[in-house]
Amino acid sequence: VSGVHTGIVFLSASVLLALVIRRRKTRAAIAMLAVVAFALVAGARVASLRAALMIAIYLAAELFDREPDAPNALGIAAFIFAIFNPALIFDGGFQLSFLSIASILLFREALAARFEALPMGVRDGLAASVGVQLLPLPVALHLFHVLPLLAPLINLAVVPLLALVLWIALAASVAAFVAPPVAVLFGHAAAPVIGIIELASERV
Repeated sequence: VSGVHTGIVFLSASVLLALVIRRRKTRAAIAMLAVVAFALVAGARVASLRAALMIAIYLAAELFDREPDAPNALGIAAFIFAIFNPALIFDGGFQLSFLSIASILLFREALAARFEALPMGVRDGLAASVGVQLLPLPVALHLFHVLPLLAPLINLAVVPLLALVLWIALAASVAAFVAPPVAVLFGHAAAPVIGIIELASERV
């Protein structure tokens, strides 16, 4: 489980809450609880906690009638992690996690402008997929000694599939408490999607 999954939960919750709740602060509070709960249930890993903390700080601005600021939210989240465990600064996963988000914030808009000839969905997805890899690249090369040139294109297909698998898995988890046979069906439904993700990842 990575920060991507936490981000998917946040975006999905935001869309669903917007359909049923009119008050902006109420939506922000519920979305904050949803992402924190997901990060904890998913194992409280650094990547998911980082994303949950950043989203919570970002949404807290809504609660206090302030304009949300993603770079500040990322910086505050990193500062909080470093206070509680300074050794994390030297952890490769911690570095890659924060550098990835910082890279998107720095480069996504500029890259999207360069891809303006493409359809909006493809343009934004490709800009985020390329942008997320720029700052973490030196660290990734040092840690893994691999340069995945096709990763930006593969991510365009894999990230939506990850969202699908995530919601199937959540549905299976809920069904397991109510009707275990139905949970098994959800598990089988996720299998081919996971197979496609694994196949795409092997090609990078």
